[in-house]
Amino acid sequence: MPIQSHRIRLLIFVVALVALVAFVGSAQFAVRKISTGPLRALVEKNLTQALGLEVSLDELEVTLFPTPRLRAEGIRVTNRPGRSTQNVFKTDRIDLGIELWPLLERIVLIDSLEIKGADLHLETDSEGHLAGDLKLGALVNDRDEDSLKLQLRRLQIEPLRIFYRNNLRDASYSLILDSVTLEAEELGGEIALNLQGRFEGSPIALSGRVGSLRELLKRTHPFPIDFHGRLFEASFDAKRTVREPWTLTGLDVELSAEIPQLRIQDHPLPQLGTVQFEGHLSDHDGSLGLERLRLDSTKTAPVRVLVQGRVDDLLGLREVEVEILAETLSLDFLNPLLQPRVGFPLPTIASLSLKAKLSDMDGRLDLDGSGHAVTSDDAIVMHAEGSIDDLTRDARIDVEIGLQAENLASITSLIPDFPTHGAFGPVVSSARLISHDSVLAASGIKVRLGNREHAWVELDGSTADVTTLRDTDLELAFGAQSLHHLKELLELELPRTTPLLGSAAISDKDGSLGFEHLRLHGGEDSPVEIHLEARFDDLRGRNEIEIELQIKGDNAQTLGAIAGIDLPSVTPVEFQGNVKGSDEFIEIKSMSVLLGETRLLGNLSGSFAPNARPSARARLTSTDVRLQDLGLIRLGTDLLKSNAAQGRRGPETLPSLPFERLREIDLDLGLQFDHVGGYQGLDTSNFGFMLRLENGDLVVSDVGADYQEGKLLPDFGETWPMLPSRRPQALFRLAARAHRAPLHPPSVSARGRTDE
Repeated sequence: MPIQSHRIRLLIFVVALVALVAFVGSAQFAVRKISTGPLRALVEKNLTQALGLEVSLDELEVTLFPTPRLRAEGIRVTNRPGRSTQNVFKTDRIDLGIELWPLLERIVLIDSLEIKGADLHLETDSEGHLAGDLKLGALVNDRDEDSLKLQLRRLQIEPLRIFYRNNLRDASYSLILDSVTLEAEELGGEIALNLQGRFEGSPIALSGRVGSLRELLKRTHPFPIDFHGRLFEASFDAKRTVREPWTLTGLDVELSAEIPQLRIQDHPLPQLGTVQFEGHLSDHDGSLGLERLRLDSTKTAPVRVLVQGRVDDLLGLREVEVEILAETLSLDFLNPLLQPRVGFPLPTIASLSLKAKLSDMDGRLDLDGSGHAVTSDDAIVMHAEGSIDDLTRDARIDVEIGLQAENLASITSLIPDFPTHGAFGPVVSSARLISHDSVLAASGIKVRLGNREHAWVELDGSTADVTTLRDTDLELAFGAQSLHHLKELLELELPRTTPLLGSAAISDKDGSLGFEHLRLHGGEDSPVEIHLEARFDDLRGRNEIEIELQIKGDNAQTLGAIAGIDLPSVTPVEFQGNVKGSDEFIEIKSMSVLLGETRLLGNLSGSFAPNARPSARARLTSTDVRLQDLGLIRLGTDLLKSNAAQGRRGPETLPSLPFERLREIDLDLGLQFDHVGGYQGLDTSNFGFMLRLENGDLVVSDVGADYQEGKLLPDFGETWPMLPSRRPQALFRLAARAHRAPLHPPSVSARGRTDE
């Protein structure tokens, strides 16, 4: 509404100013001698006195016969010092035609008044006051009313350019009128007006009737207005009165408008349909206010908006009491406003309703309300209730939110490129969001996934900064009555087990966000048993990780299924060890791995820092190793079959093995087994070797084995370059020759390297 008030002020001021120039000049022409010099000086003097600003005319011409005419050129109204423009008003030419015979009866009848090329620059000072000190009432002398009659038939302005700037509010507007037409029968008669042009680049048209010129110049009653117009593709009506038209004070105007298509930030919102607007504009208490405000979109449109209330100070947005109701079945109308800043489409909803109240409390503009949204098929229901305080300055949020979803997949499916999660649910969550100084905090966080009868996750706590997770304190509890209840979440076939229970504490008390503890225990006397104690001091940097893990399974395939890995069938299996590490290093100490009847003991470590070669180191020992427990029977059989097939079909039929990838890592592996057996009568003791892979070169050393009172002591102390195609075959031939050697020599010793 501030835009409409400025437009009304500009139009009325222009009309009055043009009329002043015409009527004063005409009156002086009728009652004094015709002398352009004195007449021009008199006109300049009277207008300067009336406007409170200096008025000058470059030239004034008067023609008496055959038709009295007056022409003024180069009219300027000088601005006050310190303003951005030199002149408030200037025009190229004014032509005024007067009928001769009415002059004999002391009636000035202006047949036509034409103004060409007029510019009006209105600018307030830092306190919002316009330049000048208007005393226009002095131009109308009531004592001469009976002896002098002034009439106007038609006024035409082409074009009129109006520029307005409010330095108090740092706001500027432009009104470019292609044509302005005013018609009146006499000084005391109504003025019919019609104008066409552009306001801020948008078409504007205005037609109607306002009060008389006498009422405009010397008011004893409020000035009446009644006109209809179009602006921004909207049609509007304004009726009733203005007490001071020159300053637009004392407004008492009924406004109504019909907006066929509302726009926000140059984006049309056709989903709103036709919007009806009405209100009462007034400034009786000294500030511009709007009462009985009502804005209503078409009821049958996809989006329904209803706004009603009052604003006692439109320009300052103070003393506001407005209620807002919005309902929609789709969020598509928001996409033009949010894209491309929001890089993903808005979710499809079944309904959304918002109810809010905008009010001014103690000089603050506050918004209180609630919202309720439901997605398609009722998969997600969300509710929010609270306030946003001090909207115009330091906005502060205090909102309670709640969300319910059929399952986790209903939520993650709304987020583009988010990892897929199974249908684990239901989901119930709530929190209180509070902001201050641009920091958003969350308290009373409660998240419930699943149910206690199957599998569940429960999260409770708070955080002082949602963005940085500063001062976070969260308690996590989770569990499952059986692993098979996680089938839908992990999308894997899992075994039935006894219950597993877990808990965790997430905080940044030590300066970094991490798990103070993470525990998971359960599954006793079932296919899978897990005992986990862990601590993650820095989740962001993935540093200072400590884990104590023990996991048992009745079959390796069962454990592999949990991780989505296809493992050979080995029964039973067990792992336990202490793990320390980060995102660049990992170390496993006191490791014990049981595969069937084989138990491996040892330590593992690995380094994978950025911009460095990854490396791994392992030392493994065992008292008794069965090759079938390690899954090597199938591997050995496959190798032998492949070796035999090479002789029949050529080397191109060998399986492709990724030996070339070994160039990318460094490896230091040491094995020492007291006994190895389990393959076609193979029975070996004191078996061991050291294998080092560095920069693509392989060194095998300290190889030794005792079998049936004999010894095998090959020495591969030389370096083997890891060639991609032929070296693996040499290893296979060495294995085949060793297998064909006599099984009962008193002593066997071999040294050397493989050949090509």
